[in-house]
Amino acid sequence: MGKSVLIADGNKRKRSALAQYFRAFGFAAYEAGMCEEAVKLAGQYRPDCLLLHRRLSGGAAAVCVRIWSDEYLKTTPIVVLGGYDSELAV
Repeated sequence: MGKSVLIADGNKRKRSALAQYFRAFGFAAYEAGMCEEAVKLAGQYRPDCLLLHRRLSGGAAAVCVRIWSDEYLKTTPIVVLGGYDSELAV
C-alpha cells in the first residue's frame, strides 16, 4: 500500500490544513472541493484512502457509490467526516 490520500471538502481552509498535515507525514495529498472533482481525482490518482466531508457539494454518498463502482477503487477505504465549519480552530 502506498501513502496517498484524497481530501474532499468544500471548505478550502479545512481541506488545505488536512492536506498539509498528511504531507508532513510523507503522504501524497490530493484536494477536491466538489463531488465531480473528487471522483475525477480518485480515478486519476487512485489514492489509498479518501476523506470526505459529509456535506460535500453533490453528496458524499454519491461519491462513495461512484468510487466503489470503479474496478480499481472498489476496495478503497472512505472516511466520511462530520462537524461544522464554525468548529474549525485552524
